Amino acid sequence: MAELSVFFPDGFSAVPYYDSSTYLNKEIDKIVRRTLLSVLILLAFVYAVSRNFKYLSVISLALLANLLVSFALYVLFSVRINIYSMAGITVSLGIIIDMSIVMISHYGYYRNRKVFIALLAAQATTIGALSIVYLLPEGMRNMFDDFASVVIINLAVSLLISMFFIPALADSFRLEERGGNRSMRRRRRTVKFNRMYSRYLSFVRRHKWVVVLLVVLVFGIPFSSLPDKLGSQVKDSMGKVRGDEADDSFWIRVYNRTLGSDFFLDHLKRPLASVFGGCISVFLENSKYDFYRNVQRPQLIIKASLPEGCTVGQLNEIVFYMENFLSDFYEIEMFTTNIDSYDEAMITVLFREDVGNTAFPSQLKNRVIDKASDFGGANWSVSGINQRYFNNNVGRSDYHSENIIITGYNYDDLYAYCQNSVNELSKIGWVKDIGIYGNEYGDYRFSSGNEYMIEYNGEALAERGMSPADAYAALSSRLKSRVAGSCMLNGENTEVELVSSDRNRYDVWNLRNEHIGIGDRDMLFSVIGSIEKKESGNAIYKRNRQYSLSVSYEYVGNQKSAKKTINAEVERLNSFVLPVGYKAQAYSYHYTKDASRSVSLLLLVIAIIFFVCSILFESLRYPLIIIGLIPISFIGLFLVFIFTGCHFDQGGFAALVMLSGLTVNAGIYLISEYRTQQSRRLGSYVRAFNHKIEPSFLTILSTVLGLIPFLIDGPDEVFWFTFALGTMGGLVFSVVALLFYLPVWIPDRRNFSNHL
Repeated sequence: MAELSVFFPDGFSAVPYYDSSTYLNKEIDKIVRRTLLSVLILLAFVYAVSRNFKYLSVISLALLANLLVSFALYVLFSVRINIYSMAGITVSLGIIIDMSIVMISHYGYYRNRKVFIALLAAQATTIGALSIVYLLPEGMRNMFDDFASVVIINLAVSLLISMFFIPALADSFRLEERGGNRSMRRRRRTVKFNRMYSRYLSFVRRHKWVVVLLVVLVFGIPFSSLPDKLGSQVKDSMGKVRGDEADDSFWIRVYNRTLGSDFFLDHLKRPLASVFGGCISVFLENSKYDFYRNVQRPQLIIKASLPEGCTVGQLNEIVFYMENFLSDFYEIEMFTTNIDSYDEAMITVLFREDVGNTAFPSQLKNRVIDKASDFGGANWSVSGINQRYFNNNVGRSDYHSENIIITGYNYDDLYAYCQNSVNELSKIGWVKDIGIYGNEYGDYRFSSGNEYMIEYNGEALAERGMSPADAYAALSSRLKSRVAGSCMLNGENTEVELVSSDRNRYDVWNLRNEHIGIGDRDMLFSVIGSIEKKESGNAIYKRNRQYSLSVSYEYVGNQKSAKKTINAEVERLNSFVLPVGYKAQAYSYHYTKDASRSVSLLLLVIAIIFFVCSILFESLRYPLIIIGLIPISFIGLFLVFIFTGCHFDQGGFAALVMLSGLTVNAGIYLISEYRTQQSRRLGSYVRAFNHKIEPSFLTILSTVLGLIPFLIDGPDEVFWFTFALGTMGGLVFSVVALLFYLPVWIPDRRNFSNHL
């Protein structure tokens, strides 16, 4: 650009607007910094807890071998190296050291590798949890599949390193179990703790309901999220019950007569939600959800448009005035303008870095809003910087908060069904600005225009012995334009067009106020029909051989009522209006299917963990005990987001998935050790606890410490900050589950013989 700028006219210049390499270099620098910091923190932690250079050397060599072998596998499996895969290396460092700690502790005490089965199961649960990345929507899957691939490869390699390399290093360095020569004072503290812990276990194992009640109260039951009714008893948009209760299944009838009864809804639901709501209810009600958060530099977005019939040149003149206004502020680093059509222009304003976090952007936004209000004839919208949004477009908008997507194989019939929905929803006083729009199924982009549409009065035509074809022929004669033939002109064959002399003067006013000759009669057109300007011209979208339209509107009311109304209308359409081959579904900007998809994926992760643990322990009881650790660890995640007030974005959901795989690891190690005891009584569990609790705590702590570098850049760091924050909070709280929940359900010899 420097070379080309020499040939620019006076007053012209070129400056960089967007350079992706700058962003990538910045992100790579972050990842490298985080990785180095994570390695330093973890190695310092290993030395702090061991005070042994041999122990530190074994961990360091194992970590180095793991990374070298993993890099070779990245090349073999063509794993792309990008900011997500590099972050996967950083995240997996703590988990790799976890496995090394567990193997060193076990091998130093027993001099065998029997703990490998427990390690295999623990890492299989984590790998199984990460594998759901490949079930995410394509956009998110393309982002995180490299991250998951790197972590999975690192964990698989760490299993081999733990099985073969770490024991060899332990023998070469003559490494014994850490703490093997404990002082008498420490042994006395251990004996004292064992007595207190045994008393606690003896009590809670006799009163398990206390633990169950406490977990339920703290975790909570989201009564406020339960539906009022199910099945036929759900009311439609007019408040009427849809069907007969006899058509419902037994369980639906039970629900409607208990949790859906009027007495429960009026007198019990709210008090129960207050008492038993727990952390999950507070989290759902108070957390800030944003699964598409993308923190960027502060930007002011100014949009302008003109009504139909205007030109791009006219819009350009209006936008030019706004550009002159913005050019007076030196605090603005750059603003760019795009004008795509007469109804779409956008100015993007970027501020200098030294004023980006000051009050100036908000002040400028207020001044821009005042300026936009003075420009008559144009529709303006101003957004960005803060939550305030300005829009002086008093006309209809293509964008609405509530949308019903209707699909079918016949476009004309589909439009008629959409009109049926419009007529039904128009009866509701809270529904405003309703219309039918073209919709690209799955993409939710709307496009519409205005057209004059004629509606004939069939009865008036029949009384006069006319048909719509007669009226159409009369109008065609006034507006006719057709090719009448051709002739030779200047040696060329030229088409001759026959045009009515009224074509350029006969408009809507003439149609409404002048008599028109139809057959042998002269009459006002209003006698037999009407002409009105309506929204039409929808873009026609088709996917999988189905057309797609959207009935879109604004709902003047709370979100709960809006959801109830749109669901009732969708149910009415699918049950009573739409035939086979047509389908209606709700799509709202207030609520999406992300929540239900997320819950389904979490349940799939839990199912994977259950089957892995069932294979390991050859039992159905132990896997259920281990799975119980997961919701308790979620309490820690809920509490972290409740008290910090951070956004729960896609990183928060990734933390839930990662927690599901990591939380169960310590439980697997403890139960595996317990099953090796000859006597499976309470004292045996305490002995197993003494052997494995220290390495289990160290593995949890090392994972937490390995995530600290992701917190350095603060809450504005999308995904990674919330991922690290949620994972750390859940892992810390999993210690509570490990100490006070897990041993309550461990079977002893009296009921161990048949624990299936």
